[in-house]
Amino acid sequence: LLDRAIDFVISTQDKYGLFVTSPTYEDHALTYNHAISGVLLAEVLGMTGRQRNERISRAITRGLEATTRLQQRHQDVPHDRGGWRYITREELDADLSVTTWHLLFLRAAKNAGFDVPETPVIEATQFVRRCFRPDLRQFCYMPGRGNSISMTGAGILCLYLAGQYDDPFAKQALTTIRDYDFAGMATSGSGNRYP
Repeated sequence: LLDRAIDFVISTQDKYGLFVTSPTYEDHALTYNHAISGVLLAEVLGMTGRQRNERISRAITRGLEATTRLQQRHQDVPHDRGGWRYITREELDADLSVTTWHLLFLRAAKNAGFDVPETPVIEATQFVRRCFRPDLRQFCYMPGRGNSISMTGAGILCLYLAGQYDDPFAKQALTTIRDYDFAGMATSGSGNRYP
């Protein structure tokens, strides 16, 4: 069953190295699908036979190249630089949610022994830091807007995935997580905005 799942994921990789199931690239889930598929393949590498492992390795290498190209599309927009978003690009649209998944892919690939260049990780951490609001001790969905407890957790995770364990923004955000009334949120239906 695992081998069939692996083979399916590999079969979705297109000529650009993207793991996608739609030829039009219009579905906003596709960039998530790509990064999550990359994480899956990096995690199962070595859990199957030699021939399939070779196919997995080739797919991960091509997937990493695609992830890097997706990030580079934002280099000309300072607001978005270093982040990721949907495959069908719009300006000022990089966000922390998608960026988290691509950083998870980069970290999983690095953990699996792949050569992951430092530049995309450094640029991603710069984007993540731009998503931090010191006045709220929270991370935002996009720089300057969309702060939430879930994005705060994502921002901390991103910095940890990048090896930034002592980052001052992560430390401040950890106090927000520590002090957050999760029980009250669940009973009040107040959503995930910090009070």
